[in-house]
Amino acid sequence: MQQNIALLWIRDGVLIERMHINAIAFALTYYTFVLPETQAQISLSKLINYAFLKSGYSCFDKIKFFNKDSGINLIDIDIATKYYNSLASAAGKHAQYFPGIIDLLHDLSNNSIKNFITSAISQNVLDTWAMSQQGKLSSKYITQILGSKENFSKGYDHFNFIKEKYRIDKIIYVADAESEIATGNLYARQFNITPVGFANVITTDKIITDLKNVFELTKSLQAIPPYPLTTLPKLKADDILLPDKDELIKALYDNGAKVVVSADATNSIVDNLKAYLVKSEIL
Repeated sequence: MQQNIALLWIRDGVLIERMHINAIAFALTYYTFVLPETQAQISLSKLINYAFLKSGYSCFDKIKFFNKDSGINLIDIDIATKYYNSLASAAGKHAQYFPGIIDLLHDLSNNSIKNFITSAISQNVLDTWAMSQQGKLSSKYITQILGSKENFSKGYDHFNFIKEKYRIDKIIYVADAESEIATGNLYARQFNITPVGFANVITTDKIITDLKNVFELTKSLQAIPPYPLTTLPKLKADDILLPDKDELIKALYDNGAKVVVSADATNSIVDNLKAYLVKSEIL
């Protein structure tokens, strides 16, 4: 009997190349929600590094984690998260889909494979994005976009939902963050999940370029943080910690990926993902 297969995608970092943009938005958000004297104790590079370290978690959770790990007490986490959502959404409009990913979604959909997006972002933010010009490029091939709402969040809840509602027998979970791969591996047996690591290399140059762009967007947002920046603090580029391709691949395998795809001298990362799906007889 033919299996009912689903592809479960991470929007930010797998469908769209914006993982580094989210890290920048987190850093600027946190920085402008703490007292000026506290700002002086935190470097942007430290906040950006922390956002990468906790990739896959919501902004709300990242703030809680950083509060605990740094000993700083940013109290208005809900308000800061709403500000982050506004900033990240505005910045994300300028991000691009990975080349070839829309065609791959189309091919999967035509092959009776259901595509889902799973995200820690609030459901209402994702619903708004789905109706945007950028969102419509992919949402027509997506069975359902799953975000965060009360008593329903990324991970077990999303896995269980698509299995039960859509009678999915097998889930191919394509994710770029170690935490996401680890979660997929944790529930691999229960939901028949194959965690596939998406090892996209992010460069310091991308962060430097987009930091300026995201900072400029803070000036046009309706929401104003408690301690807005008038000038962008200097970023110490040498302090940004970014893994190379080999380190990324190892980290994803170490966290439970069954296979990891990345770009190489011949093919793009999406080409290699498609090749894996063809080899696995999913496409």
